[in-house]
Amino acid sequence: MNLEDQTEKYAQKLISFKFKPAVVIGAEYNGKRVFSYSKPCDSNMRNSLRNKLRELGDLYMQKHGMGNPIGNCAEVNVSQKLMIGNSTLPLDKIIFSTPIRPRTKQPVPICDNCKHTFTK
Repeated sequence: MNLEDQTEKYAQKLISFKFKPAVVIGAEYNGKRVFSYSKPCDSNMRNSLRNKLRELGDLYMQKHGMGNPIGNCAEVNVSQKLMIGNSTLPLDKIIFSTPIRPRTKQPVPICDNCKHTFTK
């Protein structure tokens, strides 16, 4: 099963438990796949991820009062899971599935915070 299909299956599983986060996503690096959803990030995140996010501003705050709060995106949470056991994982090498909104099953555009954090 490919990453996109597994992400949809993960979203369906969350819905079956009556849990509908704003966004779900899957990620892969070196064959390891993990899945997560949008929520405030864990304060114990890896330094490389924290430092990259802090280039944007303070965690949990909106950049210039607009957009998603820094660190609350599904991409951040899924990358944290992927980095367990591999704290030196290069952020720009993570392969993400298309973010989807479980309530509508529609794709969600990648926000500017995540474009900055996870691209070269």
